[in-house]
This record gives sequence, C-alpha cells and structure tokens, in this order.
Amino acid sequence: PIWILCSQTESYTTTPGYVIVCDNSTAGPLTKAIELIKENLLEQGTVLRASVMIDKDKTEAKALRNNSIRFWLCDFHIMKALKSRLKSFDESTVANLVTHIKSIARSNSIDELHSRKKRMCGFCQKSSKLRSYWQYFNKQWLADKWVYSWIDYQRPGLREGSANTNNLSETWFRVLLRVYLNSKTQYNIVKTISVILSELLEETEFAIKRRDIEKRRDN
Repeated sequence: PIWILCSQTESYTTTPGYVIVCDNSTAGPLTKAIELIKENLLEQGTVLRASVMIDKDKTEAKALRNNSIRFWLCDFHIMKALKSRLKSFDESTVANLVTHIKSIARSNSIDELHSRKKRMCGFCQKSSKLRSYWQYFNKQWLADKWVYSWIDYQRPGLREGSANTNNLSETWFRVLLRVYLNSKTQYNIVKTISVILSELLEETEFAIKRRDIEKRRDN
C-alpha cells in the first residue's frame, strides 16, 4: 500500500509532503513510517504539530494514535457512511435521524454530547429497527476512540473548507491514479514511486515556486 501525507491550505491547495510505501496494510509499518517522518522534520528544525484528517480507517487511526498525533474524521465521509445505513427507513425517519446525528456532530462540550446522545437514544426506542440502528451507531461512532474525532468539541476550524473535509486531497490522489499512473494497477512499486518522484511531485505548486525562486537567484 501507498500513503501520501499531504497538506491542505486555506486556499484549497493540496501539497504532497511524504510518500509512504509499506509491505503490508497493518498499523505497524505505518506507525514506523510516521516516526521516521517526525524524525526527518526534527532534523530540519520542525516539530510536527499539525493534526491529520482521515476517513474512518482503523489502520491510519492506530498509527496516528501510536505517534500521539490528533486526527479528525472527514465530515463528508462520515455522513456518507451513516446515510448508507438508513436506506431501509422511511423519509421522515431518515430526516429525524440525520437531524440527531448532525446535532451530536455539532456538540461543543462533553455535556452537550451526552445530552444529545440521550435524545437520539430516546428517539431510537420507537421500533426494533431503530434500536438496531442505535446499537450500530453507538458502538461504531460513539465509542471513545472515535467520537472525539468527528464532533465539534476541540475541532479546529469552523466546519469550513479544508477544516471539514479531505476531499481536496482525495481529488489530488485521483489525479495521481488516473492521470499519472493511467489507472494502471499493474505498475510495480518501483515504477509507481518513479512516476510519483519524477513526474507528479515536480509539477506541484511547491515545486513550481521553488524553481521560480531558483531562477530569480540565478539572475
């Protein structure tokens, strides 16, 4: 598997920073890779203080926790995942559930979180199907290891732009797959890395600015 650690600016620019290649998809190798990135940044006089936005990926979450890095879940993917479990409910019930979920997401304190969880739990006692959904939601999304990564409490930004979604980085990643790698899955790892280093990274905004600076210095 390949991970690319990117930064997203307020101007919606995605800049790749590190390419991570591991021999398996477990948290161990990814944990080590992030450790090496932190060491490399320290050698450059920089401490990694940024938080990271991810989808609800257990491997990524564990590796970040192992490195004491705070992570947040992409709001777009949260709602997409939750709504996919609502297809069997009628329109009115779906609207009520979504309202409760968004209310929990907007909790700005622990007290608000508990109060809104209680209200949703009460609503979900109306039928066995709703109780089943509550069991899923409570276990998968309200567990301590996940809930604080998708509610407003301590979340940076104002639910706007890059503070709310990683879709910008995912768009960039699709460009990598479809344009630079030609949607080909048969590339071996050496070829893939070569394309990333020699073609893709050389055309990022950062690389272009760097070349412009070097040209001005030469003149």
